Amino acid sequence: MNLLERARRITGEIRDVENLDERTRQADLFEARATQLTVPIEGFNELTASMKLVSSQGIVLLSLDSNLVGSLRSRIMDLKVRYAQDKNVMIEPFPGEDARQILIKPLGKLPAQAKDALQLAWEKWAREKLQLPENHNDILTILGRITALRASVSSIRNLISDAERICKQLPDNDDVVVRIMKLGSEISVAWQNLAGEGIPDQVLDFLRATGSASGAAYNA
Repeated sequence: MNLLERARRITGEIRDVENLDERTRQADLFEARATQLTVPIEGFNELTASMKLVSSQGIVLLSLDSNLVGSLRSRIMDLKVRYAQDKNVMIEPFPGEDARQILIKPLGKLPAQAKDALQLAWEKWAREKLQLPENHNDILTILGRITALRASVSSIRNLISDAERICKQLPDNDDVVVRIMKLGSEISVAWQNLAGEGIPDQVLDFLRATGSASGAAYNA
């Protein structure tokens, strides 16, 4: 083997090593992208049932940044189309832009933001279905001091406690909606059945009215 042939062989080996290095770099980038997307994917998977239920009830997530969601969705749909045509786009998803800043970071924060928005929207909706007066705890505290009403008040408090627990947990199935509707009805009935020995009917009528969504009339 002469010197020229040896030089050519070495040059070829160097190119093979360089190509291998480049492929390794690309593989590392693919792995990094996959790792970066794993966290938000897992976060969204945990919210899937709640999002479907909230959507089925027509509940709007008013506190969620719709502009941010729209922007991220547009970015992802565009990337999905280009990725289907050429897998290498994941090496540099958005040429001339920092993918970490415009996609990875905001996408990573979105599941937590969505969870907060879901909780807030669900709780507001559920409380509206319960139709409780805003000051029901104060009313029950006062009524609970009346010996003849304690049993009725205790029953109402137990129902409201169950309702509060459901309101503060993300719903994950249709049974939760049925339960909140049922509790609203049961609480209303419990207020209407408020009774106590020795308490005049007119007074009881007034106290029952205090447990309604509109409250008792001033002239009562």
